Amino acid sequence: MKSFGVFLCRAVVLAALASGTVFANPGGNRYALPAPEPFSLNGYDSIQAISVLRRAGLIRVLGDDGRPRTVAVRDVHAVLIGVDEHAAPAYRLRYDVILNGEPVEWDKTYVEYGGRMLNMRLLFTYRNQSVVRGLAYELE
Repeated sequence: MKSFGVFLCRAVVLAALASGTVFANPGGNRYALPAPEPFSLNGYDSIQAISVLRRAGLIRVLGDDGRPRTVAVRDVHAVLIGVDEHAAPAYRLRYDVILNGEPVEWDKTYVEYGGRMLNMRLLFTYRNQSVVRGLAYELE
């Protein structure tokens, strides 16, 4: 199902490029699609995010002062937050991930993945979406 969604997204982008349509994007890449605001995931990716968090067990969250604190993953689940009528069918239902009773702070949350501490928002940003400028992909 995900491969069909990726195929469909690529087909939409290629069709728009062929027709001369340019997507408005403050990130600078004029062919990238904007990421949903507030940031959210489709059903498939919300399941993947939950799995990544559960396997990690501990995550790092940046505080307002920029210093990371360690948070234990005790309870994590997804909640439906809306429907994007303009998205492809597989991407219409939008979910947020709730971690220990609070929504994940996507820009500030880092999880160990592949031996590195990676930002959750950038980890789950699609290849054809613009990224948030100034957001550190990896926590040192």
